[in-house]
Amino acid sequence: MFRSVMQWRRAACLTAIVALLLAGGCTGSGPDPMSRNSGVNLTTRPDQSLRTSMFIGKWDINGKRTNLANGNSGLGAAPDNFWKDLTGKGWRFEEGGILWTKATFGSDKGHWRLKGKHELVIQEFGAPTEVTYEAMFRDGYLYLKRPTGGWLVFERDKFLGL
Repeated sequence: MFRSVMQWRRAACLTAIVALLLAGGCTGSGPDPMSRNSGVNLTTRPDQSLRTSMFIGKWDINGKRTNLANGNSGLGAAPDNFWKDLTGKGWRFEEGGILWTKATFGSDKGHWRLKGKHELVIQEFGAPTEVTYEAMFRDGYLYLKRPTGGWLVFERDKFLGL
């Protein structure tokens, strides 16, 4: 069937990419809140004060939900969903305001804090200024509204805490 090891590898890679795209971008009519996030289903109200305990742990960008929150959905968004999932932000929130940001190799140390009822202030390693996001939780996912108006959506333990 395969004439060389290289052909076999190409076929295996193509199959894996197609499977990931179908799983990440084209399944179901709506989110399944308990399928991810280590079973967390926290949803906050606009008048609810956020607590540091809600953030502690590893959070990774969810490409499909980020695109959906920003009005980019459907089959056409599947490649971007996959790309965001693969290369997107990964943050580990620790007690004492320590933030570890996913880097090419390892992690970079930054800082985080809560401000007011529902604002998250992030200072990433090497960034000249802090960034303040409006934060909320929906079905266990962390939604962050950027100062420019777009959204970032994170899920807990997407890559098993790595």
